[in-house]
This record gives sequence, structure tokens and C-alpha cells, in this order.
Amino acid sequence: MNIYCLALTLVILPLCRDDFSIQFRHGGNLVQDGSLEVYIGGDETQKSHFDAEKFGFFDLIDEIKQLGYAKWSRVAFKVPKSMKMLDIKDDKDAMGMLSYLQLRICVLHVYVVGGELGKPQVEEAEGSVGGKEADGFFPEEIDEAGGDYDGGDEDDS
Repeated sequence: MNIYCLALTLVILPLCRDDFSIQFRHGGNLVQDGSLEVYIGGDETQKSHFDAEKFGFFDLIDEIKQLGYAKWSRVAFKVPKSMKMLDIKDDKDAMGMLSYLQLRICVLHVYVVGGELGKPQVEEAEGSVGGKEADGFFPEEIDEAGGDYDGGDEDDS
């Protein structure tokens, strides 16, 4: 291997692990077609900018929930450069999927089978307007307490 190939490998290889994408197929079903499994129906959503060092099974589950799914029967991924599908049931399976990033594969294909849409999964940022800190705050209580709310504890005298 010449120095150019080595340098290219050292530059490109980490990029996929540090910034990979997942192409989600969801809302459809996997059906058997001879010895192959084929995904029929549903939608596609691509999510980007994942870091393999910080990504695991529960992160994948969170991403599926953010797509709006409350339940599903199976999660699988397509082995790159193959037609084979492998189930993802735990962190070991998720790490197996991520191992394909070493082959300079930067987009992983994940299939959500039998999905049942639920409530949208939106996380509130801590301290967000209208978030948990706003619970129990009623503006009419300010008027009853004797005045307008000026936003601070400063002495106006």
C-alpha cells in the first residue's frame, strides 16, 4: 500500500464512524420472496450525523420513536453489498451493524417492520419556554398578588 492510499484510508475511514447516516424504511412489511426478504410499502426517512462511538441500541430505538412509532414487530438492517437482513434485538446486534462502517459504508439501511404509530416523541429541552419550568405558572396569580410582574426582584424605589 502506498503512502497516498494509507493517508486516504486514515482520513476517510474515521469520517464514516464519526458522521454516518441511517436510511430508515418504516411503515411497511418484509415479505419472503424465495430465499430473499423484500420490504414492501411504507416510507423512507434518512437521518444523519450520528457518531458510532456514541451510538447504541437504545439510540436506535429513540430514533424509531422519533419517527412516531410506539410499537413494532421487528427491526432489521440490510447487510451492505448483500441482500441479507439481520435483526437488531440488542446492543450486540447494533454494534454488529455499526461494524460495517469500517468498510467505508456511510449509510446504514434499517427496516422497521409492523410499526404502529403512536404519539409523536418530542423531547422538551430543559428550560425551554413552556417546558417543565412553566408548569404551575398562572399569570392571573400575579394580578391577584397586587401588581404587575416586572420580571425581577429589583427595588423600584
